[in-house]
Amino acid sequence: MSISEKIKVGQTGRYNCDPDWRWNKKGAPGNDFDLWVVTGGAGLLTTGDVSYGLSAGDVFLLRGWDDYFGRADRTRPITVVFIHFDYIDGDGTVFKPSEDALQPLRSRLYDFPFFLKLLDRVLECRLRGLDGEAGVWLACALEDIRYQNAVAEEGAVELAPVERFIDSLARKIQSSPESSYHLPEIASDASYSTDHFSKLFKARVGMPFRDFVIQSRIEAAKLHLRSSSAKISKIAEALGYSDLFLFSKQFKKKCGMTPTKYREHNS
Repeated sequence: MSISEKIKVGQTGRYNCDPDWRWNKKGAPGNDFDLWVVTGGAGLLTTGDVSYGLSAGDVFLLRGWDDYFGRADRTRPITVVFIHFDYIDGDGTVFKPSEDALQPLRSRLYDFPFFLKLLDRVLECRLRGLDGEAGVWLACALEDIRYQNAVAEEGAVELAPVERFIDSLARKIQSSPESSYHLPEIASDASYSTDHFSKLFKARVGMPFRDFVIQSRIEAAKLHLRSSSAKISKIAEALGYSDLFLFSKQFKKKCGMTPTKYREHNS
């Protein structure tokens, strides 16, 4: 049985909660799930008698039959990625795996930037109507949760302070790519020289700092182009570009086509 036959992806998206956000989800009979990932801000999620403080890096596998109540910190509204899905057996019937086979309700992943890249693929495939591929990428993301949890439990991962700093920075850039990021200031905050911090960042994330910022902006631009009718100049401005030509040049370098052509191919 292929991975795509085991998972059927439903509604997906990114959501910026307003300061007064409240979420009162009542459980219902069924076997559905929601992967709910906090990419920024702060808040609280309660289920039963347990409450979880929310911050970037929290990954929840919500069971559709349980009740959940959420609220945002008014000074730091949360942003989330959500993916609704079902497990499907070989006959195409929705089923509920045993609790032992499921990932825990809440996870904190040591390599959150990599995990977010897997989610980006799920959302991109879903928007393009590639439902089977979306299921494959979601299966990979769920397996990555299992893998990272297992490694952490074994005690094999003990992040140095600078690694935690870089992971947090990468999450911030991905959730707010439109912000201005000045490497010398960031390196100073981490108590490193600019050159040395640049090397540490590249080793941790897999690409130079400037390339990571540009990639995060281009990935956000692709989502805007696919899912909105906003003018390209407005998208560029919203992502921190004051020069439309520079935005178009960077987009074409990363994607092999102009923003206009990308929208035409993916509308």
